[in-house]
Amino acid sequence: MSLVIVKLINITLMNLIAILIIKKITKSQIKLLTIKNLEWILLSILPTIVFFTTEYDFTTFLTFLFLSLSVKKIFEIDIIVSLIYVLFIMIVSTIPDLICSAIMINFMEFDAMRNNYLIMFLTNTCISLVTYFIFNLKPINKFITNSTKRLERPKNRALIIYCLFAFIAICICYYTTSNLFAPTKYYFTINIVIIVFILLILIYMCEIIKYDRLLIQNNILTECMRNVEDYQEKQDLKIHEYKNQLSKIIDATKDEKIIKILSDILKVDLTADTYILGQIKYIPKGEIKSLIYYKLLVANMEGLNISVDISPKLKDNDFKFSSVVCRELSQLIGIYFDNAIEAAINSEKKQITLEVYKIKENILFVITNSFKGKINLKNVIKKGFTTKGSTHGKGLYFADKIIKKSQVFNTEVKTIDNYFIQKLELKKE
Repeated sequence: MSLVIVKLINITLMNLIAILIIKKITKSQIKLLTIKNLEWILLSILPTIVFFTTEYDFTTFLTFLFLSLSVKKIFEIDIIVSLIYVLFIMIVSTIPDLICSAIMINFMEFDAMRNNYLIMFLTNTCISLVTYFIFNLKPINKFITNSTKRLERPKNRALIIYCLFAFIAICICYYTTSNLFAPTKYYFTINIVIIVFILLILIYMCEIIKYDRLLIQNNILTECMRNVEDYQEKQDLKIHEYKNQLSKIIDATKDEKIIKILSDILKVDLTADTYILGQIKYIPKGEIKSLIYYKLLVANMEGLNISVDISPKLKDNDFKFSSVVCRELSQLIGIYFDNAIEAAINSEKKQITLEVYKIKENILFVITNSFKGKINLKNVIKKGFTTKGSTHGKGLYFADKIIKKSQVFNTEVKTIDNYFIQKLELKKE
């Protein structure tokens, strides 16, 4: 009867030490000395009460499960997290246990030690206190905290199965050593196997922690690269916009010095080209006309064959937009022209066409260009898609972002033979 009481005291002490360790690791402020928590602590020693034995057997594993359940309820944490904490504590506790056994084996036989109440109490108390001391070491505490954070993630929970099987293997080894409690090579071989299992768990967890750190660093690097790309996109769009805005000054000044400065910046002769101006005469005077004039000058400078068809039904009121719509229309026309000009330059026919007309109250801009090679229309709005070289491939991606945010633009793209057709519809409310 005394042996039963001593073992119950020992198990209770070990479970309390485990709970104190978890309280320290989690930095929990929960009060342990409540009726509810005492009931759960009592539940954790239930396997020992029901299945009392002096040997190592399946009750060790049952104690692990019941203690995990008790920890979950006491600290109100996820059962997986509870299993991880208890598993680590029981595995680490094998280290002082092995050391203690290696010492005692030289002085006492197993049965004699198991039937000596005082020795049992002192050895188990010593093992429990050393375990508590180990978990108070900052490196161990940090390791357990990091390991738990990683193992509780769904993608890493399969590792818990590995740790459980390793723990079961350790329990089996303990059961075997209880029948070989003598300083023989078999006894020490089994102890080495236990140590190997412990080291494998620790090494595996260290690798997982290192991998997760690399993953975090990679995610940070990816986020930084994404931010850089977003910044670069905005700068590229601003460059388009700056050129477009500068071209609009043509309509606002007759000063030859200013036009000369603009010509140098835009790298195109902005002096009046009566032929091109005559082609776009039906577009009402304003910013959009200046932009189209500038783009046609660029196309002409590049030696492209230009064809323009502007409906004479266009009126001044048709080109009166809000400042937001005007800015977005300028961006879209600028992007479509830039892409059309660059693609046409690399083609054999070197053709570019502009059509502007009305359907009901809506204004349609159709820009057509010849191109070289083949185009998959599903890819044209993807960032990085280009037929013009590695430094391009963002224009139509920008344009698609503008259209998706707007309620007044519709766009359509198609190819006929070796001509790429970009249609932009502006809905007039």
